[in-house]
Amino acid sequence: MSKLSKEWELLLTILQFLKKVIYNQWDSNNQKLLLNKKRNKKLFLFFYKLYIKIFIYGRNRNVYNMNNIETIKIENGTSGRMYVEKYVKKNYPEIFNDVIEFCNDKLVDLPFKEKVYHYVNDLKNNVYCSNPNCKNLVNFKNSTLGYNNYCSNACVSSDPNIKKIKEDKSYLKFGTKAPGMNSDIKEKMIKTNQERYGSNSPLQNDEVQKKSKDTLFKNYGVDNPNKSEELKIKRIASFKKSNYKENYLKTMMDRYGVEYPYQIPEILQKSKDTLFKNYGVLNPYKNVDIVNDVQEKRKNTWIYNKISNDENIINIDSDNREYTIKCDAGKEHTFKISFELYKSRKQFATYMCNECFPEHFNQTSMSEHDFLSFVKSVYFNDILENSKRIISPYELDVFLPELKIGFEFNGIYWHNELYKDSNYHLKKTELCESNDIKLIHIYEDDWMYKNDIVKSRILNVLNLTPNKIYARKTEIKEITDNKIVREFLEKNHIQGFIGSQFKFGIYYNNELVSMMTFGKQRKNMGIKSSPECYELLRFCNKLNTNVIGGASKLFKHFTDNYKPKEIITYADRSWSQGDLYYKLGFDFVHKSQSNYYYVVDGLRKNRFNFRKDVLIKDGFDPEKSEKEIMLERKIYRIYDSGQLKFIWKNK
Repeated sequence: MSKLSKEWELLLTILQFLKKVIYNQWDSNNQKLLLNKKRNKKLFLFFYKLYIKIFIYGRNRNVYNMNNIETIKIENGTSGRMYVEKYVKKNYPEIFNDVIEFCNDKLVDLPFKEKVYHYVNDLKNNVYCSNPNCKNLVNFKNSTLGYNNYCSNACVSSDPNIKKIKEDKSYLKFGTKAPGMNSDIKEKMIKTNQERYGSNSPLQNDEVQKKSKDTLFKNYGVDNPNKSEELKIKRIASFKKSNYKENYLKTMMDRYGVEYPYQIPEILQKSKDTLFKNYGVLNPYKNVDIVNDVQEKRKNTWIYNKISNDENIINIDSDNREYTIKCDAGKEHTFKISFELYKSRKQFATYMCNECFPEHFNQTSMSEHDFLSFVKSVYFNDILENSKRIISPYELDVFLPELKIGFEFNGIYWHNELYKDSNYHLKKTELCESNDIKLIHIYEDDWMYKNDIVKSRILNVLNLTPNKIYARKTEIKEITDNKIVREFLEKNHIQGFIGSQFKFGIYYNNELVSMMTFGKQRKNMGIKSSPECYELLRFCNKLNTNVIGGASKLFKHFTDNYKPKEIITYADRSWSQGDLYYKLGFDFVHKSQSNYYYVVDGLRKNRFNFRKDVLIKDGFDPEKSEKEIMLERKIYRIYDSGQLKFIWKNK
């Protein structure tokens, strides 16, 4: 469109003025105009006819060439017709085409009236909620008012900017962060509640409580919100959305200048004074009476609650801390067993009878025997047991000469730091690798508590997996439900669930059969995370299933769609030599030293949970090292075979 000439710019200005006069009875200089249809009908008609003549004359000859946006504004009037698709398409095809072209990308699915609004106001993207923590679209009101600022009332009240405005007003008016924190307002609220409900709070009123329960039951089928899975999911989502950690730390920093209360000397001293006043010590667990009381409660809880379904127990002797039990090995006699040994054998689901199975015949021996029996049940070629000729002077528990695969069964107790040095398992692994032998370490707790996963992995190592699926017959889906991810990993991955940013599954006949997860590089692995750099956290197939080509398909899907710069991952040398990662295009970086776990109640626990700073917070001596504290507690380390680190770079 060409620019307006000065003459027609003036004419257009007059035209717009006349329109205001006719439609709005425009008040010039804040004084009432004489214009009134009844009093001055001739003047009104004169203006109206002049308006029509000027507009028709200009439009027919295109003398002032108004741009499309001005045309929409003028022609729209109070009728809103320029936002009606049928009208614009018929009378203004050029404007119609421009509107459609303007909205042909992200806005293509919008109704026509919203497209016109975007076009007139040069809005090239969808309009989202003004709350910075929300990503929802907002509703369109009309062509005059446009879009709502927020998607819901909840977002209005939770908007940090709105909160700040409310807080400022409250401080100004009441001197507190919120009106309800003001003592006068509190008293007024309590007085009103007492008059209306007979209590300080409405929720203390029986009638209100009943109404609340009835509403919950009507809407969700429960009388308590904690019983509703739907409400739990909503609450968790809201909790995550609230940035509670950041808000907590910010509040602490704003109020006290520290991140945690116990970093304030006054609070720490007050806590110590209270403990000393009540118990005579700075740490309650250093008080002998408290420790004995807690231990006795724990023991009694075990004694009387955990054995209620054991029909073989004849008598409980609390003074001598032992049971009298019928033999559970098929013989006609009774025996006595200490509470501690009973608990240990109950934990490992083994025979109780300490006459048929004396104490020195430990659980590890039985578990190792079960493991060997399983290998023999699936593998029918030569098997060497307890051989010292393969990697002398060390012994291999199980060796399959034809496959050059060895198995080492590591008892949790006999392989801890009291009996095996920190490099024992690593030395065995490297000796086997130097002899072209793949050594698999089976840890006793994995065999006991993750038996199905261990057996499935053994079958895979032996190339005996019963179910095979070709990846080309499957489809990939991104998984957003963490419940599905957790359940699949806990059932099928020996290390279990770990939080991740991206989760992808392979589905065969609508069944999830394989999964791979990615996330930002972990801080506890000693790495600073950077944008577009990720870690491959988990990969596994369904038990007893091999998805041929599945790992490659999942990995390619992630790299093609998310364009990472680099990906790192780790192979556990207890099970792997990293063959899969070489196939996926990773490069080997380095070997790590042996890592350690702590053995607690017969299970290996991650050392990260027993850092010195954590132990000090629990009240242990800050002058002692982590290892000294744990040795005093008789909690011992057990070492693995280290890890292999790999890296993939986008070339």
